[in-house]
Amino acid sequence: MPLRLLLTTPPLEKIVEPLYDQPKFVRPSLAHLSGYVRRYINCEIKCIDAKFEQKNAKKLIREICDFNPNIIGVSSYTYEMEETNLLAKKIKEVLPNTLLVLGGNHISAVPEETLKDIPEIDIGIVGEGEKTMLEICRSLFHKKNFSGIPGIVFKNHDGNIITNKRTGFEDLKNFPIPAWDLLPKAKEYFVQTSRGCPFNCNFCLNPSGNIIRTRIADDIIKEIAFLIKKFQPKRISFGDEAFGANKKMTHQLLNRMIEFNIGNKVSWDIQTHVKFIDDELILKMKRAKVAKVSIGVESGNDEILKAMGKMINKE
Repeated sequence: MPLRLLLTTPPLEKIVEPLYDQPKFVRPSLAHLSGYVRRYINCEIKCIDAKFEQKNAKKLIREICDFNPNIIGVSSYTYEMEETNLLAKKIKEVLPNTLLVLGGNHISAVPEETLKDIPEIDIGIVGEGEKTMLEICRSLFHKKNFSGIPGIVFKNHDGNIITNKRTGFEDLKNFPIPAWDLLPKAKEYFVQTSRGCPFNCNFCLNPSGNIIRTRIADDIIKEIAFLIKKFQPKRISFGDEAFGANKKMTHQLLNRMIEFNIGNKVSWDIQTHVKFIDDELILKMKRAKVAKVSIGVESGNDEILKAMGKMINKE
């Protein structure tokens, strides 16, 4: 019998952040994790974006129990930890033997504190989750010990919290297209062309590291073409921290977007750092019919910009 993996977001109990609690987009982490895991192992996977589908804890628990997974992975933002705590307790009440895994920026930032706050969590993923989740699934399937997996936080037999350091970041060129087919149709989608940011702004966790890692332009085009054909979204937003950092790949991508007339089929936008913007990029994006360019300015005061580590000034 194949392993059963369920990936979810915390339930909706109250509206705190409307952008994320009443989203027009499905959460990308669920698609990225499930796409990676299913490439490498025979595994039955179910994705429930509880926030997108507006499911409260009662409805979510019922659906989880119907699937009866071996592993439950929850992707949580910091402001969602109250709902995550509630969900973890309810899961362990009804499925005490199911492995409960938590991922996201919060546990990546404060792994030991999170396990103390939510003792029902069996394993926390620190940083990028794709390969780590795959190793967790493999270990459970083969009944092996989890203690040697890099990039996790867990409790040992004595109840002590142990954090295994991450051994590095994966090459995105080896990543499959995210499993958007396992999630419901949405109006908006976040697509990544790269991960990582070379800057060290002191207000940013930067969970993907300081080295820019890029995907293959043709793979990105295939992903966009799939989304347009299957879901007809209103918007695709490139979720890179620094779109355009790799000039060669970015121009390859934009050339393909122009060739396939992507800008006439869906509205698309980017976010980036001002250091990566030049006339050549702006003109190419205009030809590709970009709808919006977001640049993190943060402040109009040079002293504050310097103190933030933004590596820019007003000029």
